[in-house]
Amino acid sequence: MDDDYMTRLSEATGLRRYQPREYKVEMIGDAVVGVKDCYIVAAGQSDENEMRILVRFQPGVDESAFESAIKNISVESGRDLDLEFGIADMDDEKPQPTDSISVIWRFHLSRPEPKRVADLLVTIIEHVKKLARPLEQRCEVCFSSLVSGLTLRNGTPRYYCLSCQASEIQRLNKEVLEYERQVREPASYLKAVVYGLTAALLTSIVASYLGSFLEGGWLATASFIGTGALIYPVYYAITKTGL
Repeated sequence: MDDDYMTRLSEATGLRRYQPREYKVEMIGDAVVGVKDCYIVAAGQSDENEMRILVRFQPGVDESAFESAIKNISVESGRDLDLEFGIADMDDEKPQPTDSISVIWRFHLSRPEPKRVADLLVTIIEHVKKLARPLEQRCEVCFSSLVSGLTLRNGTPRYYCLSCQASEIQRLNKEVLEYERQVREPASYLKAVVYGLTAALLTSIVASYLGSFLEGGWLATASFIGTGALIYPVYYAITKTGL
């Protein structure tokens, strides 16, 4: 999305512009992100012929009421609008209730003027106010720390305190180290198994060959030599691969 359009969209909406590397909630280019009437919002282009407007709110809403509201806006404005529900995914291990909507505006020829996008955002927020409360300006992880600004976590704008950010970074670092350890160990183990089985096969063949030609006390001696020859390569392979 060109600089001039995004600059005008930022001015029309009163929201801060973010670059693609910073913001990636299904936007193919820059996006404008911020807080409007206490609701976390974002707007940007999600496809060549789509504009996407995100509004976040407190979870526990009637999704059917949102569907009716967006349908009414679409009919009254003559815009081709679609609706998607979303969750912040702060805790992937537990089911999360809906805490956001994305309104997709499909256009056919040229992008809508920034003023029209800003007007649609205001209209959506007015309907959201009747259906859901805005998020409290507290960390969405610990729910205790007051947060003055937004943090983009997994590409979604959220309230996220510095303490929880530090804990998350520490947890992710541990996961990376554990993953690297698990990747290394199976590889070393497999190498040891391959080397060991190959050595065992060769030495057992040699031992059998010797045993078939030697008789009496020589047979016991050959068996001893063969067993030692089998054990040592396996031990050598394992120690060389770091196990």
